[in-house]
Amino acid sequence: MKESEINAMNRSFGILNDRRIKILQDKKTKDLKDRVTKIRENSISNLDELL
Repeated sequence: MKESEINAMNRSFGILNDRRIKILQDKKTKDLKDRVTKIRENSISNLDELL
C-alpha cells in the first residue's frame, strides 16, 4: 500500500472513532443501554414464567 493510502485510511478510522465515542456518550444511547439492561434483568428473573 502507498503511504498516502495508509494516511487516508488512518484519517477515516479516526473520524469513525470520533463518531463512535460521540454516539456512546449521547444521553439517548445511555438511556437505551439502561433500558435494555433492565429488560434483560427482568427477563432473567422471570425466566420460568417466560418459558
